[in-house]
Amino acid sequence: MPNSLCRRAVMRFISVLLGTAVLFGLEAPQAHAGYFDDWYKGIEQFSDLPNEVYKLKEDYQATLDELDQAKSNAQAYQEQNAQLVQQNEKLTAMVSDLRKAQEERDAYARRIKAMLFTVIGLIIGYFILTRLVRYGMRRRSHRGYRKE
Repeated sequence: MPNSLCRRAVMRFISVLLGTAVLFGLEAPQAHAGYFDDWYKGIEQFSDLPNEVYKLKEDYQATLDELDQAKSNAQAYQEQNAQLVQQNEKLTAMVSDLRKAQEERDAYARRIKAMLFTVIGLIIGYFILTRLVRYGMRRRSHRGYRKE
């Protein structure tokens, strides 16, 4: 449908061009005695009109070919854009998955560190507590021997 509208518009344009060419191309003969020359020039100009029409048709066809090529290029770009959008979505999903995996690894590492520090703290606390208890017991036991 848009193609036929375009063709109609171009055909109207060609018709207007031809009408203008006929009106301005066939000038009124000047006032001199060479009527036969003027008549011959008018027929010669009129006979050149089909060549001009043919040239306009060729230009019109070349323009249509360029338009078709531009449409096919636009369609190819749209298809490529759709593929790139899909690829971008896949890459975004992959990046999201990688970030989640990295966050899980980081959380696991933090838990392991916390557990390790807790175990080390408990062991150190145990040894310190046992040393304090032993020290306290020795001290009490030495006091007990002195009192007797």
